[in-house]
Amino acid sequence: MKIRVNEIPSGGISLSESFDAAPWKLNRQDINFDKPITITAFVTREKENLLVDAQINLVILFTCSRCLKEFEKSLNKSAMLFFQLKGENILDISDDIKEEIIVDYPIKILCSDNCKGLCPSCGRDLNEGQCSCKS
Repeated sequence: MKIRVNEIPSGGISLSESFDAAPWKLNRQDINFDKPITITAFVTREKENLLVDAQINLVILFTCSRCLKEFEKSLNKSAMLFFQLKGENILDISDDIKEEIIVDYPIKILCSDNCKGLCPSCGRDLNEGQCSCKS
């Protein structure tokens, strides 16, 4: 998201943008973005300081680390970003938004807290029932 600093009125400005996440290279083997990211922001400026109150909304496609099933989860996050301007006319806050998303990646991705995973012998999804393997 690019902010044109000289176009910010004294009372601030509301901005909104939706875009594909592919150029940001946020995808991993277990995390994918197949729906657009939406950012709405209220931007205020005081002299050489810029304050961005951003709302980040997206849907993430995860792969469970135990059963390998894919599931979607929404992320709706608020972020307050502060910038000291150094004569810039256009400020690109894309990297800051990207960091805010990455910070919310889970350490261990699970479809549910009680996911039983796959049988290590036959590969059956134990969430769907027991397998016939010997314990």
